[in-house]
Order: sequence, then C-alpha cells, then structure tokens
Amino acid sequence: MKETDWEGAIAVAMGGEGNVASNGFWAGLNIASTLHLPVLFFIEDNSYSLSVPSSLQTPNGNIATNLVGFGNLRTLQGDGTDPLEAWELIYHAINHVRGCNGPCLVRMRVPRLSGHTFIDGQAYKPPQVRVAEAARDPLPKIMEFLQTQGVSVEAWETLEHEVVQELASSLCSAESYPEPDPSQATVSLFL
Repeated sequence: MKETDWEGAIAVAMGGEGNVASNGFWAGLNIASTLHLPVLFFIEDNSYSLSVPSSLQTPNGNIATNLVGFGNLRTLQGDGTDPLEAWELIYHAINHVRGCNGPCLVRMRVPRLSGHTFIDGQAYKPPQVRVAEAARDPLPKIMEFLQTQGVSVEAWETLEHEVVQELASSLCSAESYPEPDPSQATVSLFL
C-alpha cells in the first residue's frame, strides 16, 4: 500500500566541497544515479575544506563541472550569496527531483566567514582572501533583497533580535542538562 504522506518527498544530502572527496559521497551519488532515486545533493562550496583549498580536494576544484557527464544526474551551480539566484536553482533542482527525473547536485559558492571550528583562526587563508570573503557576506545581500520586496529595516532588526534571543535561550537550555552518565555509554551498543 502506498503511503500518501510521502508523496513528493525527496531526500537531501548536504555537505561541503571537502566531503565530495569522501567515499560516502561517491557511494551515495553512485547509488542515487544508478537507481534513479529522488535525491538532492546540496554542496556548499566555500573553497576550503577545513584548511585545504578545494583545488587540492577535487580536480579543477569544482565538483559540479566534473560531474556534468555523470549518467542520470543533473548538475546546477551558482552564487549562494545571491538570494534570487539561489532560490531559482534550488527551485529547479527540487522540481527536477520531484518530477521523477533522478537525482540532482546543486553546488553553491559561498564564503566561509569564520573558522571551521572554534579553534580555527583561518591562518591558512591569505589576508586578501579573507577580505574578499567578507565582501561576499550573504546577510547584507539578503537584507537588501528583502528591502526590495517591502521588508523594512526595522522588521529585519526585529528578526535578528529574535534569532539572538532564541539562540541564547537554546544554549541556556542545553547547558542546563546534566552531564551524561558514563556507565550508560554502552547500553544500546550491539555487537
């Protein structure tokens, strides 16, 4: 019996330019393409995998270009900092996958404005790269776009304030939980 709740559902696998060098990515891509599965592979490419430039992770540094000839896979790519372009690419990718046309890979170029982890000061990036990335910050572009759509600066600032409050509340809630009991670490372990 077909479950109608799942009609139009797709699977989304999200990652960065670094994980496209992993065997899990290639296995998933191979299975989805071979079996014509409704999977959207969404790659946020900020040009650095942890501290390694994407040109050292992927030939040509661009997984979408490399996969153009991959059977049963549609590839799209664009500027992830441009709200309208990003929306259009995602819209077309989802419609492609939902239309039973097989998987789709979307590569969005985005800046990474902070380190990969809290200890990553991005010393491996030349200063001019960091300045160029800061100039591509997507938040000001989103704010400008929303203003053209009638969203006021005040509404934007209210949203920012609400997000900061929600994050602070969530952090406080998470920190209030007790430390895990080490004796319970293997309770659900099956060998």
